[in-house]
Amino acid sequence: MIAITLPDQKTVTRMLFLENIFDSFRLFQADIRSYCHFQIDGSTCKEYFRESDTMPSDDIAEYTGWDKIRPIAFQMIKGKRLPVSFQFSFSASEQMLNELLSCLPDGHPNKNPDTIEGLTFNIYYRNGAIHCTSATSKKNFSLDQSLDHLWDRYLIAFLDRNEIEYKDEL
Repeated sequence: MIAITLPDQKTVTRMLFLENIFDSFRLFQADIRSYCHFQIDGSTCKEYFRESDTMPSDDIAEYTGWDKIRPIAFQMIKGKRLPVSFQFSFSASEQMLNELLSCLPDGHPNKNPDTIEGLTFNIYYRNGAIHCTSATSKKNFSLDQSLDHLWDRYLIAFLDRNEIEYKDEL
């Protein structure tokens, strides 16, 4: 698990709300407190998609892509005043998960995507600071933490690649 502070708030909020940097992630849930308290459940509503749609309902992702929610979330926080707080919980896309699992050796207990509940990270703003934490959730108990470390390295590399400054909290 990583627990870091993202000190350059202006850059982080610009990248989060105005650019496509985070668009490859799925939104698990959001909580925004500005002029109103907004809560978003990022679960995809499969009933919304009709049989006539080109994509079978089995191929629809469990969570909605950030690219779909980002403009809506931006409308909720924009204005002359800072929001009281916000928290966005993101999940790795299926493609991301498969790429990470391919890095594990054959026979590894977490090599199968069916054993993984989720790879998530949170970006939250409270008390004038933006923080980021990561987590992994497995369907079966395991003492092995290699997937946790792999996910953390992936997130740090993502921040580095996008030149997002961070400071370790732990």
